[in-house]
Amino acid sequence: MKMLFIAAVSVMLAFGQSEMAVAAKKQTYTISITAGPNGKVMPKKTQIKVKEGKSKSLIIKPKKKYMIDALIVNGIYRDGIPTKLGKPYVLKLKKVAQDTTITVSFDTKRNPPPAAEGLAVGSQVSVVDPK
Repeated sequence: MKMLFIAAVSVMLAFGQSEMAVAAKKQTYTISITAGPNGKVMPKKTQIKVKEGKSKSLIIKPKKKYMIDALIVNGIYRDGIPTKLGKPYVLKLKKVAQDTTITVSFDTKRNPPPAAEGLAVGSQVSVVDPK
């Protein structure tokens, strides 16, 4: 009788552990990278797999006489990028929780960020209080 009880407990523990392992499995996300001419992104891959909640750093390095012109992450223009010619920049993606698209362009000078949709450069915007 004691032998049967120990076997039943062992089966229950083994089953419970496999259930917990399935519940703890993390999603894998893809970071897709597009870099224009005159620079590179390291690691030098167009797609990188990252486990959910993990962080990933990418080094963006323009050629000697170029700088990062635009860095766009998931469609959002990133500001505050160094403007010194040839200076690399480390992009830190913290606690990845979705597929991510990164687009980088390089130029000899910094161009203004793209205008918001529907507005031309130099447009005036008025804010009206609806009260």
